[in-house]
Amino acid sequence: FDLLGTSQKSIMSLAERTTSLSDWGDEAYLRRLQQQCDSVSTASELSFTGRFGYRTVLHWHAVNRLRQVEFVKRHPEVRDEPFEKPIFIVGGYRTGTTHLHTLLSQDPALRMPRAWELSFPIPKSKLLVRADRSRRRRAQLVFGLNQFIMPDQAEVHDVKLDGPEECHFLLENSALSMTQYIVFLGYQYAHWLLTQDNQSAYDDMRLQYQILAYLDRKQGRATPGQPWILKCPLHTWYLKELMKAFPDGRFIWTHRPMEATLPSTCGLTAVTATKFFREVDGRKVGAFFQDYYVRGFQRALEQRDTLSNDPFIDVRLAELSKNPHEVLSDIYEQLDMPFSEPARAGVRQALAANQKQRSQSKKHGYTLEEFGLERSHVRELFSDYETRFGLR
Repeated sequence: FDLLGTSQKSIMSLAERTTSLSDWGDEAYLRRLQQQCDSVSTASELSFTGRFGYRTVLHWHAVNRLRQVEFVKRHPEVRDEPFEKPIFIVGGYRTGTTHLHTLLSQDPALRMPRAWELSFPIPKSKLLVRADRSRRRRAQLVFGLNQFIMPDQAEVHDVKLDGPEECHFLLENSALSMTQYIVFLGYQYAHWLLTQDNQSAYDDMRLQYQILAYLDRKQGRATPGQPWILKCPLHTWYLKELMKAFPDGRFIWTHRPMEATLPSTCGLTAVTATKFFREVDGRKVGAFFQDYYVRGFQRALEQRDTLSNDPFIDVRLAELSKNPHEVLSDIYEQLDMPFSEPARAGVRQALAANQKQRSQSKKHGYTLEEFGLERSHVRELFSDYETRFGLR
C-alpha cells in the first residue's frame, strides 16, 4: 500500500495493520472519514511534506479510533463512569478561548485535560503507569515533529505537553476535524459538516472523557466531584450536539469583533498551511472563513435561541484582557464556585507568564485586506452578532 496515500481505503488499511484491529464502530464515523479524505482535492498541490503530514495526522487519529472501540469492548463499565458538570469554553477561533482556558486551568479545584493525554487517550498496555509513559512519549514525538515542520506555530498557538489543550484532539478521532480546513484547506468538508447531525462524534467525545476519568480513578488520582474545564472553538458550531452529550454542562462563550477575529483566523492558516502546500491563495482563505463564520454563527445563534433557559456566560475578550480578575470573579460567581486564593495566585502567575511571552513574540498584525476582505462588508455581515454581544 501507498505510505503517502490519503484515500479512505489506504488510511483504514494501514491503521488496521498497525493495531491488528478492524472494528471502526458506527457508520457515521466512516461517512465523516470518507468526506475528510475526499475533501483534499488539492492533494496534487500538497508538497511532499504536506502529503506526509496529512497522512500522519489521518493515521494517528484512525489508530486512536480503533483502540477506543476496542477499549470500550474490553471495559464496557466505562460507559457508566461519572463525568459531571464539565465547564466548556466556546467561541470563534482567535477570540480568547485559549487565554481563558489557561487562566481557569490554574484552579486546582478544576481538572484540565493535558495535551499528551488528549493526543493518545487510549492506553495500549494493561499496566496503566507504563501506558502513561508510553502515551507521553508518543505525544512528545508528535509535538516534536510538528515543531520541526512549523517552528513558528507557537507564535499563534503554543502546545505544551502537560499544558491544557482542546477537545478537538478527541473529535479528530471521530473524523470531526478542524485541522482538515485550517491546515489542509478542506473547505468542502467544513461546509458539509455544517449540514450534518454530528451527535455520534460528540457522544464519542464524552466516552473518551469518561475513559480519561476512568483511568484517573484506576490510578488513584481522581478527585470526586472535580469538574473538568474544557474548550474548543469547534463546539461553537455544534452546540446542540454538545449540550445533548453533556446535559449538565456549563458554558462560557468568548466574543471578539469580527474585523479582528477574521484576519487572525486567516493568519493561523497562513502560518500552518503554507508549510504543507506549494502555494496558498490568501484571498481564497479569506473568502472561505468569511463565509464559514457567517454560516457557523447563524447556526450557533439559532441553536442558542431555541433554548428555554440560556446557560451561557458571555465574555468579551477586550474586557478579559483589560480586567482579567474582575471578569474571572464574575465567571466564578455565575458558576456558583469559589474563586479561591490558590486559583487567584495561579491566575496572577499565568498572566505574568503571558505578558512575558507576548513581549518576546513576533508581531504578526494580519489585516483583512491581506486576505481580500473589506472592513465595511465584514462589519455589515456581522452587525447583528456584534450588536447583540456588545462588541460595537
